[in-house]
Amino acid sequence: MARPAAAAAQPLAVRAEAMTSPVVRVAVPRPLRGEFDYAAPPGPPPAIGARVRVPLGRGEVVGVVTRLAETSAHNLRPVTAVLDDAPLLPPDLIALAAWMSDYYHHPLGEVYATLLPSVARRGSAMETRPPLAWRVTADAAPDLGRAPKQREAFEALRELGAPVPDADLAALGIDRRALAALAQKGLASRVELRPSYRLAASPHALNLGQERAVAALSAAAGQRRAFVLQ
Repeated sequence: MARPAAAAAQPLAVRAEAMTSPVVRVAVPRPLRGEFDYAAPPGPPPAIGARVRVPLGRGEVVGVVTRLAETSAHNLRPVTAVLDDAPLLPPDLIALAAWMSDYYHHPLGEVYATLLPSVARRGSAMETRPPLAWRVTADAAPDLGRAPKQREAFEALRELGAPVPDADLAALGIDRRALAALAQKGLASRVELRPSYRLAASPHALNLGQERAVAALSAAAGQRRAFVLQ
């Protein structure tokens, strides 16, 4: 089997020095310290943050690529399959996983597993479609007196202003069938929900104690310090 980067090499079939393709370093979802080196499969090397299926012991597991190397000090088994054409985990989540593993002294592969949905941990294909949401397409509703549920749904969407995700319809009491009827009439539509984020200035002024807390937290940024806020 493949060995962690810091472990002693054992005689195995493929020697890294003889390979022309890169070495793929993988974090596996097991309580094992360190990452494991594997020989890259034919073709383009997998992307960092992509999932790969690799042999481990007598079986196979789905791991996450953490880096590529030119050589390895170990004798390697090859990657069985590359499961993602592009990184499934973006750089910020990769950095977060590395920090969590280091800070909590937990195996990196198991940290990655917590960041992935169960279907991804099993190696199934992943779709990256954005979620769908509903929005009104008219400033005012026509006479919907004979369709009270449609009128209620239209008014609810218009009052909320922003597109409403499919997953939130039931909690808001918006009838899905009424929305479908509104869509047929051209009064509502489903759109892809692409979130955007921005920092906004707070309208509230901090008191003296809050200012001191913010100053202490800001001064400790990047340090391993803990604070208790009341």
